Amino acid sequence: MNKALASNCNVAINKKGAEDEDWKAGKPVCVVRNCKGRKHSEFCKEEENRYDGIYKVVKYWPEKGKSGFLVWRYLLRPDDPSPAPWTKAGQKRIKELGLTMQYPDGYLESLEEKQKAASENASEKKRKNDDSSESKKRKKIAHTLSSEIVHLIQLDKVNKKFWDECLEVVSDGQQEFLKKVENTFSCICCQEVVLFQLQLYAAITYVNLV
Repeated sequence: MNKALASNCNVAINKKGAEDEDWKAGKPVCVVRNCKGRKHSEFCKEEENRYDGIYKVVKYWPEKGKSGFLVWRYLLRPDDPSPAPWTKAGQKRIKELGLTMQYPDGYLESLEEKQKAASENASEKKRKNDDSSESKKRKKIAHTLSSEIVHLIQLDKVNKKFWDECLEVVSDGQQEFLKKVENTFSCICCQEVVLFQLQLYAAITYVNLV
């Protein structure tokens, strides 16, 4: 229980909660709303803090919260001769008095610097992503096999399945294709391309280099 807040209610403090029928006789509470409470209350500002006037505690009571823990609730009602700032009357009064948002010294400058830094970081990140995408595009140069290579591959009917897998990466570029061929037909023991495929691999490499 927040005893400091409960003591403002015009009744004796009760561990089970209490309600004051003559709530206006209670002690005044100055209410300041912070923007962080926006997700809980539509009356909070979208930024910074706002003084909302004098309130009185009507009642307080314990209840089980969403997480299963005991929480204390407090019902406050405005008891201020001035209209609440979010009402039409309050907005009119703010305009008549010429009230404006007050910021600590250096706050706006600091905020501007943070926004500028965030913008620069976002631009730099976008540039790096664009460069990376462009680099990947450059790496994937269109590649086609010569009729001679295609004929040699077709002769190796025993390994047709493996050659089909290799042919799937032809569009990814010459280097990717050669790498796929080498990885597919390398002996797991000596890590060399097996005899027939070695001859074919050499032919593929030679044809692609000349």
